[in-house]
Amino acid sequence: MIERLEKFAKVLSRIRYFLLLLAGFCAGLTLLSLIDNPWFVDDRWLLHSFISFLWLLMLYALSQIFLRLPPPVESAENWREHLSFRIRRGMMWLLGVLFLSLSLLLVLLSYQLLRVALMSASTGNMAS
Repeated sequence: MIERLEKFAKVLSRIRYFLLLLAGFCAGLTLLSLIDNPWFVDDRWLLHSFISFLWLLMLYALSQIFLRLPPPVESAENWREHLSFRIRRGMMWLLGVLFLSLSLLLVLLSYQLLRVALMSASTGNMAS
């Protein structure tokens, strides 16, 4: 599992600055939607920009956390290295499980927020 996350991280590390730029844009759009701004009369972009911001931060975190994994335990020469590699790989496995569960929760949050956004858009069109 962590080897696959490392492959994704290596691909995403090439565009990490672009991910940060997009995340900053989405954060700015979210803030502009929250404050009293004449450009955005309603909250049409608030939920979409917030969800995009969260997903871009998740992708950036993936590109940084799983970029370098500790070597496999079989490459250890003595018992200290063996124990050190086993502990570090175990922590990465725990972090990988935590990351995947957080991603699943973000999928559920995205679904709920997009459902709310679509429901509010459809009732707003009916009221007009």
